[in-house]
Amino acid sequence: MGYASVALSTIEGQLVPMGSSQLDLIALSTASRRIPLDTAAELAREIFGIDGEPEPLPGERSQNFLIRSPERELIIRVSGPEDDLEAVGLQIAALEHIAGQDSALPVPRIIRSRGGQASVELNAALAGHVVYAQTVLPGLPTDVPKVVFFIGDVIGLASEFILQNPTMKVLNVSLSYYWMSSVGINPDENAFFRYMIRQHGLYAQILARLAEDNGIIIVSAAGNDSSPLKVRDFKAMWASPFNWAAMNAGVLADPAKNILVTEAVDRTGSRAHFSNVGGHISAPGVLILSTAAAGADSYAVMSGTSQAAHHISALVVELYVCTAAPSVSLRGRSDSRSWSLRARARRWANSLRKSASPRPTSPESSGSAFSLPRAMSRQAGSPW
Repeated sequence: MGYASVALSTIEGQLVPMGSSQLDLIALSTASRRIPLDTAAELAREIFGIDGEPEPLPGERSQNFLIRSPERELIIRVSGPEDDLEAVGLQIAALEHIAGQDSALPVPRIIRSRGGQASVELNAALAGHVVYAQTVLPGLPTDVPKVVFFIGDVIGLASEFILQNPTMKVLNVSLSYYWMSSVGINPDENAFFRYMIRQHGLYAQILARLAEDNGIIIVSAAGNDSSPLKVRDFKAMWASPFNWAAMNAGVLADPAKNILVTEAVDRTGSRAHFSNVGGHISAPGVLILSTAAAGADSYAVMSGTSQAAHHISALVVELYVCTAAPSVSLRGRSDSRSWSLRARARRWANSLRKSASPRPTSPESSGSAFSLPRAMSRQAGSPW
């Protein structure tokens, strides 16, 4: 029998069953036995094996404490006798079920006691109270990059652009979250942002398949989050949903084969200090004369993996120009045309990736990424 079904209240001198809303009001207005900080520290130490300083956290019903130690941190929650213990048990069971179904979801994880229990009933002075512990889930900073919120619109617009431009063969994507420069976040250390990037990346994989069906290669900038003073080798897959789509298998698709993630090198052929790592190819990206957004016929000298991506986009266009099949042979052959274009896009992307030769893994190197300047110097006389 549920707790709410046996609760009684006096209305006009008679005992009548209380509804859940009435019960909630009493539970919220009932003062629990306040737990001192030293008692919270003792609960964390004796039951969960963590010795740290407790910090009280607000809560409507349970008493909550953040426990920090040099090794880790957790939150202990203490429910009082006025709480519905079945509801507390349901919350714990729900969190454990979610953890068992998808470990990547950014929700708190239940931390079991030293005895292996999900929750522990207390006795003596705290009889009737139940304590359980969970991991700390980082919150969302108030100054998170705005691109996080409109990235879905960007992917949607890109899909529409592909459908409206069937003759397009190269799509250059210089889209980045700018984690380090905007908010100083490394998704490698933040489960919430890793999950968010994955969700964006799944949509990017669908877009990449649409592009592949139309023979389109997507050139994506690796991002500029690396820094000798912060994260020296920031992973490119966290910088853009398109990068994630090219490097990870999703629910509905394998890693996109027609996306080239492009790192930047300087004029000596060494990896640019700002360039993220893990890309498929690299090109000049330091002190490049480029068009600017200041107005018509506006130019500026810029640095970034976006500048490197432009070089690779131009290279892919040259490949299409130099090897394109006569259009007359494709008329009336929509299925063959689609297959031919898809195969060509995948073949060229793969050939560029496979051209990568191992390079030293020094801080100035971009690992095994294929270097356009070095390839061009090896192929003097090539039309590209």
